[in-house]
Amino acid sequence: MFVNKIKIFALSVLLVSFAFADMETKSIDLVSDFSFSVMDSKEPKLKNGHGSLSDFFPYPKSLKANGISGQVIVEFDVTPIGRVTNSKIVQSPSNELSEIVLSRIEFMEFNPGTQNGKGVYVRQRMPIVFDNN
Repeated sequence: MFVNKIKIFALSVLLVSFAFADMETKSIDLVSDFSFSVMDSKEPKLKNGHGSLSDFFPYPKSLKANGISGQVIVEFDVTPIGRVTNSKIVQSPSNELSEIVLSRIEFMEFNPGTQNGKGVYVRQRMPIVFDNN
């Protein structure tokens, strides 16, 4: 009984391998298509004139004096015209620092991200550091 199962299995494998050997193969070049679209894509860039991030996100002296510091990570969309929307805090050491970032982030302007020469929505993640030093 067991020997018959092995024979049937071996015969099935042999038939399947012949079936695949007779199939016509066609080359699909997906990698080059993907590379082309990536080469023609640009990430959004912060427009000049904003200065440094520390200028754009002021660090209140009261928070600095109380030792509240750290990195706030904010996530947002950059629209095809370079505006910021749908912002949310991903990580923050305090609610006060989160409020500072959320109150100012949507005033930032970017040169929009593009794909194939057209502006597109791009989800961004940005760390903003509030340092005591």
